[in-house]
Amino acid sequence: TPSLSLVGQNDLRSGRIRGNEDLMELRGGVRYGVDRWIDAAVVVGLTEFSPSLGVLIGGGVQFGSWR
Repeated sequence: TPSLSLVGQNDLRSGRIRGNEDLMELRGGVRYGVDRWIDAAVVVGLTEFSPSLGVLIGGGVQFGSWR
């Protein structure tokens, strides 16, 4: 399953406090599987303090029948 996400944070203040910078990333990825899955995504930072380029890899398992 392909995905595309725009994620970020905005501290809503005009002054910059280190650790509370405004961040924005574009993430495009794929997920394979349903009850057991693996995810992979490419991350592109869109603001000064966001990572310029990165990769996210994850996975999971669903227990029970919560469908």
